[in-house]
Amino acid sequence: NVATGSSRIEFVHAAGESMPFDDESQDVVCVSLTFHELPGGVSLQIIEEAYRVLRPGGFIQIMEMDPSSAFFQRIASIPPAWAAFRATEPWLASYACLDVTEAIKVAGFADVRDATCTPRHRAWVGKK
Repeated sequence: NVATGSSRIEFVHAAGESMPFDDESQDVVCVSLTFHELPGGVSLQIIEEAYRVLRPGGFIQIMEMDPSSAFFQRIASIPPAWAAFRATEPWLASYACLDVTEAIKVAGFADVRDATCTPRHRAWVGKK
């Protein structure tokens, strides 16, 4: 907690669209491999909720599958493989339509950056 000078890190498991924190009370919100598991509207709610709970100068960090990657394009080109993959990822099509960069910006975050972090994953960071 930068505001209090504490170096203590606390991990909290909670519903991302309704976090149990006061407004502007957190330094960082991390979302990892979550959005492809949710309907698109819930992903947007999580980004908006992260903005609410982050202090000015706080960061949202998102790491997620990259449907535009060569890996996913290769899987999608093989119908049996794609069918098997989609059977375990029911919200993948909804996620693939989500423009994460734009959603972060619309929520109010500035200095939004994204980068490939593995051949199959992408990461985003935005500053409140």
